[in-house]
Amino acid sequence: MKRLLLSLLAIALAPAIQAQEVLLEESFEGAGLPAGWEVQTQATDGGWLTGTPAALFYYLLKIPPAIHGSRVAATNDALCDCDKSADRLITPALNFSGYAGILLEMTYFFQRYQYPSAKEEAFIEYSVVSPIN
Repeated sequence: MKRLLLSLLAIALAPAIQAQEVLLEESFEGAGLPAGWEVQTQATDGGWLTGTPAALFYYLLKIPPAIHGSRVAATNDALCDCDKSADRLITPALNFSGYAGILLEMTYFFQRYQYPSAKEEAFIEYSVVSPIN
């Protein structure tokens, strides 16, 4: 088990300055990824998977119960013994035009183990694309 990354996501993007309008909220309650979501991976197991914590856990690591529903999105190399270093879970594109600021809230579970040959890391990345006029 060289790298282990488990993330439980309940994402709510909301403008921070204006009224608390929720632009995206996801608890992964449906089967598979929600429409518009994307996974990028080099792993042999498909990368980020959705399911119950019990179905996605590894015997050495119990995933805590989902906070915002019964299902989670997770990536875990211990189940496939494969390279998860390039796993990405990507939301649909969101339009923040007209907002002075936004707030990203998410619930996650990450162990951050360190091994002689590897150190586990997790990142939240974003990109901004200016509208074409």
